[in-house]
Amino acid sequence: MRSFVAQHEIHVVHFQVVADTLYLKIVSHYSVDRDLNLT
Repeated sequence: MRSFVAQHEIHVVHFQVVADTLYLKIVSHYSVDRDLNLT
C-alpha cells in the first residue's frame, strides 16, 4: 500500500512538472506573438 501511495505522489509531481512546462511554453509563445504584433 505504501509503495502505491509513493507511486501516486510521483505521478502527481510529474504531472505538475509537465503542466508547468506546457504553461511556460504557452505563455512564452503568446509573449513572443504579442511582441511581434506590437513592433
